[in-house]
Order: sequence, then C-alpha cells, then structure tokens
Amino acid sequence: MIPLQKLPPKAIEILQYRLADEQELFYFYISAAAWCRLNGYECASKYFIVESHGEEYHYKRLSTFLMDWHTEVAYPVLQDPIKTFSGLKEILEMAYELEYGLYRRYETNAIEIFPVCQNTHNLMTDFVNVQNDAVICAGRILNKLKNYLEVDPTLVQFDKDAFGEYSSVYY
Repeated sequence: MIPLQKLPPKAIEILQYRLADEQELFYFYISAAAWCRLNGYECASKYFIVESHGEEYHYKRLSTFLMDWHTEVAYPVLQDPIKTFSGLKEILEMAYELEYGLYRRYETNAIEIFPVCQNTHNLMTDFVNVQNDAVICAGRILNKLKNYLEVDPTLVQFDKDAFGEYSSVYY
C-alpha cells in the first residue's frame, strides 16, 4: 500500500493554532449566552447561541480538513474556558476584540502559508473572509450600542432592537 500524502508541518501547525482559537470563541459565546440569559437579555442570549454554532462549525471544519489530509488532530485544552462578565457592553466589546484578533491571525497565516501549501492557503483565505464578516457585524453592533448607552443605560431596549431577530430562536 502506498503512503498517503499529508499536509506540510507548517500547515498543520497553523491549523492547530486556529483550531484552538475557534474552540475558545465557541466557549466565549456559550458563556456570553449564559450570562445574557441569566441577566434578562434574552434576545442577546439567543444571538450568542447562534454565534457559538458558527464557531463550532469553524472548529469542525478545521478538524475535518486535518483529518481529510490524514493528520491526527490534537484537540487543545482550554486554559480558561469560563468567562465572567460585568455587563452586555463588556461582552460586545470582548466579542469585537476576539473576532478582530482572529481575523488578523487568519490574515497573517494566509500570507505565511502561501508559498508552502496552496490548499491550506485557500482554506485560510476562506476564513479571512468569514472573519471579515464577523468583524463588520460586531462593529455594527458596537455602533448601535453607542447610540443606546445614554438613553437606555440598562440596555433592555437595545437587546430587543439589536437582537430582536433572534427572539424566535429555540435552544
């Protein structure tokens, strides 16, 4: 039997790091959803559940890519999976920072892997586009938030206005 080809070591290394990032974001959004639900932000809670599903999909997509290339997946151990928050504003700011940071890492990885492995480069480019959308979405939410802070300091109306489309999500 002929040996099956694998990804270059640099590609595997990059993918493992991004796998850890996607897992971290998944748990962040689960924690954010729980905090929101416990504090009366029902629509935001459902929004964060939807976001967690997206991060879970990204995690699984990276895992599958590695497995399809006959590479054992090293599932990372989370350093600090539980997040506590002081408020919805903090969660939204953290979400923006996490999404932007991940965008920058995918962008850097896409450039770095280009001369090494085009297949992995294409995957990184897909994720750059995904993260671009995530950063834009998180930025729009923060812009809305800024307009509510003075007139709706409890952010109860903001919850309904910014995340109302998620009110019928079942979890």
